[in-house]
Amino acid sequence: MSTRVGASSSHRLVPPNSTWGWVAAACATALAAAGGLAATGTGHSPVFGAALGAVAALLAVLALPSMPTRTAASLILALGGVVVVRHVRQPGTGLVLVGVWALATLLALVLVDRADLDERPRLAAGPPLPLIAGETVKATAALALAVLFVGSLLVPVLGHRPPPRVGSGGVPRPDSSGGSGSSLTRSDYLDTTVRPHLSNDVVMTVAASRPEFWRGETFDLWDGHAWTRSDPSRAALTSVNGIAPVTPSNGVPVSGGRMLSQTFHIDAPYADVLFAASEPTQVEAGRLPVERPDGTLFTFEALGQGSSYRVVSRVPDATAATLRASGSQPLPTAIRDTYALQPIATHRVRLLAASVTAGATSNYDKVLALEAWMGSHTQYSLNAPVARQGVDVVDDFLFKVRKGWCEQISSSLVVMLRTLGVPAREATGFVPGERSRLTGEWVVRAKHAHAWAEVYFPGVGWQAFDPTANVPLAGDAKTPESLWGWLAHHALVLAGLMLAVGVLAALGSAGGDLFARRRVRRARSWAVTRLDDLEHLGSDAGRRRRPSETAPEYAGALAEVLGDADLRVIGTAIDADAFSPDGIGDEGRAAADATWDEVSARARARSG
Repeated sequence: MSTRVGASSSHRLVPPNSTWGWVAAACATALAAAGGLAATGTGHSPVFGAALGAVAALLAVLALPSMPTRTAASLILALGGVVVVRHVRQPGTGLVLVGVWALATLLALVLVDRADLDERPRLAAGPPLPLIAGETVKATAALALAVLFVGSLLVPVLGHRPPPRVGSGGVPRPDSSGGSGSSLTRSDYLDTTVRPHLSNDVVMTVAASRPEFWRGETFDLWDGHAWTRSDPSRAALTSVNGIAPVTPSNGVPVSGGRMLSQTFHIDAPYADVLFAASEPTQVEAGRLPVERPDGTLFTFEALGQGSSYRVVSRVPDATAATLRASGSQPLPTAIRDTYALQPIATHRVRLLAASVTAGATSNYDKVLALEAWMGSHTQYSLNAPVARQGVDVVDDFLFKVRKGWCEQISSSLVVMLRTLGVPAREATGFVPGERSRLTGEWVVRAKHAHAWAEVYFPGVGWQAFDPTANVPLAGDAKTPESLWGWLAHHALVLAGLMLAVGVLAALGSAGGDLFARRRVRRARSWAVTRLDDLEHLGSDAGRRRRPSETAPEYAGALAEVLGDADLRVIGTAIDADAFSPDGIGDEGRAAADATWDEVSARARARSG
């Protein structure tokens, strides 16, 4: 270790202290937490990131002889802080890691200060262990109190959560997840029997004022197994000053609603789909955007990591009342001829759709009825059996397996609606993701890829419905939270309460201990000075102090060598002043100083 000791080696009273080892351990813990946070936020293994951070910290603190240990520890802690600030904006990375980093950093700062104090010359074994431990705990508690105070001011920001999903046609649930694994790249084919493989990798972040489904593509032609498009045409958009207006879906304009601006930042290595909420009206991508007849967008020039684009969308002000009332308006021909055509479906699928919606008086009520039935009779599962080739996937899901992933669930709703003449289509993309507690952006991961149903309402436009949100999880939909789960979810709150109790207890005794510590420090200063004088006297007499000798033992040995019994009084005074709770007081030190003056005078006389 690159440590320095204040006294010369000849005057060092004990070997170098081991506090720097604890400093290294605290720094390693802090950088390990920061490394795990960074690795999780970038889609890598948190164990690998934590191990890399710990090794880097230990090497920097313990294996750089040219750099003072305090400087190395400070740089490590600063680096950890930079990493945490950079990656804590990624939700899902674990506030527990942030808490571990914060506590380890606080402890390291306290130990660095303690190590500097411990490196000063000390008497024998130094001050009593309870005193050191008490000072360290109280210093840590004081710093923790400051952190808790600042953290309490940030609670409204850090604890912000998006509004919950309200009704089938409302804001999508941010925690909904599905499995459209190829959502980042354009495709003309959506196979509902391909089991999704979801990961925690961040694929993009979205700056938007509210959560929406980030739609990528839609499909309208069903063959009983997969989705395709009846119209594969596409057209390049014309940009004016970098901004390209988007043609309304199927040429049917939509009026009303609210305009929503979204800026997408790509974190995935490759993407060519341009995502957007609801009905995009203009796009600014820095490259040539291409539009399909259904209003979805993509680009031939792929978007790599670090790319960004901006989309402005018109989001309908849909309510239950407006959706029910839309039935009085005529259905546009372009919509009816493409999305209300009878699909491929088995006879019992058609009978089921008709019987479930028998009492519904509007298309909106039909959607609600079908979603409610699916929520009661089907389950969401990524481990559901894959339908055999030639088997109608919707029929297999609704009547046989009754377990499936989001493509199968949403496809079943779309197909049943289409058998009733309700215009509907399959949509793929991403649910909103998770709201960053620092930046306010929506962080979208690969696991947020999703498929849902979109239903057309005259005068309102396309409205998203997420039947997967109403379908319970297979096997664990109603499993109560375990004790360990509850503790994990409330770990930060419990840690805060424990810290608060510790701080209050520390503050209760801080007043009395403050004066005692000052007396001990003054005593230690006098005792060290007088012991240093004693060692100089012994060196001149040819009798150096051995590392294992206490002050009284060394003073007794010098008394025998020099024939001066008063030296024993000096040794006893040094030991008592250093290690008794209150020292020997000013009067005791004055008396010992007077004795020392006499001893010194006799020593000078002998040497003269």
